[in-house]
Amino acid sequence: MRPSLRSVVKVVIVTAVVVGAVMLFNHGSSAVSPPKSPLRATTLKHQQLIAACMHTQGFDYIAAVPPGVVADEAGQAAAQQGRDVRAAEIAAARNAPPDPNAALVGKLSPQQQKAWGDALYGTDSTPGCYDRTYKAAWGADLDTVAARGQDLVNRVKADPAVQEAQRAYDDCMANHGYHVTTTDDVNQLVDQQSEHLDADAAAALRTDADSANKSCIAPYDNVYNQVYRKLSRSQ
Repeated sequence: MRPSLRSVVKVVIVTAVVVGAVMLFNHGSSAVSPPKSPLRATTLKHQQLIAACMHTQGFDYIAAVPPGVVADEAGQAAAQQGRDVRAAEIAAARNAPPDPNAALVGKLSPQQQKAWGDALYGTDSTPGCYDRTYKAAWGADLDTVAARGQDLVNRVKADPAVQEAQRAYDDCMANHGYHVTTTDDVNQLVDQQSEHLDADAAAALRTDADSANKSCIAPYDNVYNQVYRKLSRSQ
């Protein structure tokens, strides 16, 4: 299943913007156990529209709440209760029901998987069901939201505090033997090095890199999220 890279990147950016907006909407609530977030209701509406669109194109699709939404709700509750937000999100995502569409697509042939992915996410020339149903669910044009989200991400990354946190992350990773310049570089670096290793050595490298990244990324994430929240409020 190989959807358009442009479509996948756009979905990731839009999701980040929507989750950020919902976090701001709920910020300051005094409820100890908050109700299901607005994100869940709108996401389900979008999922149902996607399912209907996919069915008209001859593909099965099961509308379901993504693990990311479950994790977001858990993070909101943890923040309001003074608990570790990141730990709550990780635990919630780990315990969330699996995506039913993963099993559905897994039963298809490679050619059918590609066709299913193209129908959902679109190609470089044709929008998929995710794009085509977005505005009806969220009340905004997908490209507009994606562009606004990319602008916000660019401003966050350009913030002096985030750039300083980036340099600290780079130094931390270098101390572990991984020379990177962004928080995204380690995966590409490991992939490149793994091409010259056998399976066991590649797996060991991945484990070591993941451990290094985990030990270095937390301070960066903390600064990034603080700046993201601050700049989101000025959107």
